[in-house]
Amino acid sequence: MNILHVTQRFLPAIGGVETHVFEVVKRLQTIGFKVKVFTSDMLQDEALIRMGEVKVNGINIRRFKAIKFLKWKGPIGIIMPKMFLSILSESIDIVHAHSFGYFPTFVSIEPKLLKGSKLVITTHSDPDQKVSRYNLGLLPLKIADLIITLTYKEKEKFVKLGINQKKIRVLPNGVDISKYRERRNNEIQKLKEKYDINGPVILYVGRIDIKQKGCDVLIKSMPIVKKKFPNAKFIFVGPDWGSRSKLETMAKFLNVDPIFVGSVNDEKLISFYHLAEVVVVPSKVEPFGIVLLEAMACKKPIVASNVGGIPEIIKDGENGLLVPKDNPLKLAQAIIKLLKNDKLSNTIANNAFTHVKKYSWDIIVEQLKEIYYSILGK
Repeated sequence: MNILHVTQRFLPAIGGVETHVFEVVKRLQTIGFKVKVFTSDMLQDEALIRMGEVKVNGINIRRFKAIKFLKWKGPIGIIMPKMFLSILSESIDIVHAHSFGYFPTFVSIEPKLLKGSKLVITTHSDPDQKVSRYNLGLLPLKIADLIITLTYKEKEKFVKLGINQKKIRVLPNGVDISKYRERRNNEIQKLKEKYDINGPVILYVGRIDIKQKGCDVLIKSMPIVKKKFPNAKFIFVGPDWGSRSKLETMAKFLNVDPIFVGSVNDEKLISFYHLAEVVVVPSKVEPFGIVLLEAMACKKPIVASNVGGIPEIIKDGENGLLVPKDNPLKLAQAIIKLLKNDKLSNTIANNAFTHVKKYSWDIIVEQLKEIYYSILGK
């Protein structure tokens, strides 16, 4: 079976969709599917930072030059014109497109309409996002043979927008649990020495971004937490998406000292997770949040915003704590609650680890395989 995955960006670009596509593709290849990835040459799309022809081990990738289109705002404002013609030259049984409303999702219509290929779309969209019934992004969903949403809340959104619920399946993100369970004590000790850690660590993982990821909310919570725990360290791991300088100015005004690490490889990321007492996901917009699963696999308690798909993963008081979005006081109070109560923290962490087992990528991909066979009538 020949499968083409079409996505706006791909590794080494960092993000939930990028990780999702990589983990799915490498496992599909392992179980015998022939898989190729069509994507852009973008490392970041907001500033249109390019990466050129970057290879990812074991993955057949073709990258297309992205250009800004007529200064349109939103995802369709960036296009890859050569992808339109190239996709028709491929021998494809199934096109699997990723992300609602992005240019590659529109490109994915072509093989279905002109060559009879099957079309699957995973939407990766914010369940809280308000979408008009006349939104152009709904067109590929209406044409697709099957739609995959990450959460039931996201499915409900598209059903209300007129998409046939019979062709929507819910299939969440996943995590490689065994990978995140590896604890490298020597590496953790080096991090403690490098960052002069002699108190609790509060960890944020993701792009350094105010608009969607809520990094400013975590910065604003710092003075409240540090009043109770003066030695607490707030560590931010991830690439700068244009917000770091603003956050540093904010931190200076608040007289706090966040540590911005930048992007790190997987091994070091796992060590940062194991270094932390609490992992925080302060998002203002969040379709799902793979970081949640990674932290749970490391058996870490989580404080997260009650937005998007997060409540389908985190049950407040059971396997994490939920707080209102954009509320530094509530966020700080939840962090303090976990730092002050070891019993609660351990209970939540253990429950999280038990819960995350159903999100194994191997389980997710096995379900995806059955979806592929079903739409081909096999």
